[in-house]
Amino acid sequence: MTLTYVITGASRGLGLKFFRQVSSQRHNVYALARNPDRKNVFAVKLDANSEQSIKEAVDEINKNVPEVIDILINNAGIGCDASVNVENA
Repeated sequence: MTLTYVITGASRGLGLKFFRQVSSQRHNVYALARNPDRKNVFAVKLDANSEQSIKEAVDEINKNVPEVIDILINNAGIGCDASVNVENA
């Protein structure tokens, strides 16, 4: 059975590893990354720091996914300045 995966943060590290493993099993994979040009499957641009980029990625996936996303691997993260006091931010 072919599943549809969405993997955020797919350009390096764990996200890239998830991407390689899942795509080698011939599932449909949407790899979301800041620079998706390097991917050879459904590459969708995503900058997790940008609300507009997130909305555009959702719209792009909605246009192409036939029915549902079977599995979401949400690996993207947003870094912050360690000197920022989160309670007062």
